[in-house]
Amino acid sequence: MPTQARLPKHTVAEKQRVLDAHRAGRADRLMVAASNGFPRSIAYALVDRGRADNKRRGGARRSVTKVTPAIKYALETYLDDNCTYTLETMKKMLIADVPMTCNNMTNKMKRQVFASRLKERQYKGDCIVYFDVTNVNVYCKRGRGRAKRGELAVVAMVPSKGPNLQIQCAVNSTISVVLYRLQRGSIKMEEMLTHRQTEERITERDGMVLPRLAPYSPMCNPIENCFSVLKSHIKEHLARDSEAICDRSNMVDVGGAPLTISERQMRFLERAAKTSMKHVTPTLVAQMELHARDAVNAAENMKDMCYGE
Repeated sequence: MPTQARLPKHTVAEKQRVLDAHRAGRADRLMVAASNGFPRSIAYALVDRGRADNKRRGGARRSVTKVTPAIKYALETYLDDNCTYTLETMKKMLIADVPMTCNNMTNKMKRQVFASRLKERQYKGDCIVYFDVTNVNVYCKRGRGRAKRGELAVVAMVPSKGPNLQIQCAVNSTISVVLYRLQRGSIKMEEMLTHRQTEERITERDGMVLPRLAPYSPMCNPIENCFSVLKSHIKEHLARDSEAICDRSNMVDVGGAPLTISERQMRFLERAAKTSMKHVTPTLVAQMELHARDAVNAAENMKDMCYGE
């Protein structure tokens, strides 16, 4: 079998000829493929793919790029000036020279508006419902970390693998869980049309106001800490069922229908989420409201926000 380096490389023009012959319905389309050096299997694969050019592979994606060209240029400048700078020193210099999007003036003003509206509703005694979504899967584990006294232990971990279960939940300090729904898979809601038009859809209801959370301020939403408690109990529940989850001897449901591994794991996860929902109590929500009060006051005073504190 020839190595990868010896395999013939077909040009985009040759691939396009084969595609054009197939799309035109020509009877000699296989002959056209053979004339351009395409085996029958490769020709069929090309037709199924439906494109002559290859998709881009590798490289940095803009959505996950954290080091912009400006940051890279600043780091190189620091090293050119003094090659003995440590990473901690360059980090502090970078924070001073390159403004963070999280704490720019625009986002500070948005956070101030949100905090003012929220506190106004609290002073009036309105019923405030906090809503958010979170994802869990069977591979999430309890983490451990160390920190100085008075600081939180924040551990940076790689993303969990496997299919996700999305929990959509709304809580209140009096009712606890107002409503929740489990949705298989991860749904990106920030750019959805229905999510952006939510304010327009509910303005017809009397007495209902929907203030959207300001950018870079999850610490102002008490439900985030409620999710931490909920996930802790979900992980505890999954730890007790770990042997049953890994057991492949029983792959059928109650009715005797066969189950796939993913379906069986997802059922364990859904059962753990439903069972752990009872731990989100009114007392817990009230405590998390008090915990988020400092962040709301800081947002109203236009102070910088820092994650993990």
